[in-house]
Amino acid sequence: MSMAEVRPFECNLRDVPAAYALSNGTTPAKGADLPRRLESPRGRQSLPTVGETLFVTRRAEWYSEEPRRPPAEYACRLAGDRFWRDGRLSLIGTHPDFPDIADLIELGEEVAHALVLVLSRLPKRQRRAFADAFYAGRPRSRSSPWNGHGAPGDLRALAARVALLVVELADRPELASERIVDLLVGAAQGDDLTRTPEPAVAEFRRTIAGIRFDVDADDPADPRAAAATAILEVLDPSSEVVALQEVVARAALAAFESWGPPRVLAFLLDVDRAVADSGG
Repeated sequence: MSMAEVRPFECNLRDVPAAYALSNGTTPAKGADLPRRLESPRGRQSLPTVGETLFVTRRAEWYSEEPRRPPAEYACRLAGDRFWRDGRLSLIGTHPDFPDIADLIELGEEVAHALVLVLSRLPKRQRRAFADAFYAGRPRSRSSPWNGHGAPGDLRALAARVALLVVELADRPELASERIVDLLVGAAQGDDLTRTPEPAVAEFRRTIAGIRFDVDADDPADPRAAAATAILEVLDPSSEVVALQEVVARAALAAFESWGPPRVLAFLLDVDRAVADSGG
């Protein structure tokens, strides 16, 4: 397969304020005005729980504040919610305040979820510095307009760009092979993977089947399993379309568990840039 070279995303950490010093440590359609339960994006709508009612009250208070707080502060406050303590749910589920609260933290839902997921795993005293550094690293004019409901090909292309950032973290030679990387690069460029030659498809499916069996038995919080699952979701989606938010969340978890805070920050800014470049 002949693929044009995809340039890696870059982050100039010199643009981050000196105050950032972490070297010492870390939908279903919305129904009538009812908040969503803590659930997988594939779950069903239901009546709100007591906890969700509290989320609604908090959300109303935040929206009524004048002047509003910096987006980094809202993100840090969200990071303290119980939702993020459930390792599996935080990867495949949707926080009760999303997507409604995403505009307060000035990010699209997928990037907002990844940022708050990372913040939730940092020690509380380090969260604000990290969040401030993230926002300082974004051009003020940038927005992350993606809403996760694009055409299947666009979703896969964006998910592939994210997966390419963490291929090395899967720590599996099969997923770092030239053929698999070529498929990811092609997907990132918008290639139709259904046109892949049949011999290559057969080999690919054998490889994927073996990896999926191993990954399903792994701890979902394991960074290698998280990275591998993100890649598998791009190349062999678990449903009709790629679960973009899950890919971004798993990639963010793999990055956090594998790299130091400065590189995790660079990863998040790369993801944000990819989403912004997609144009939503």
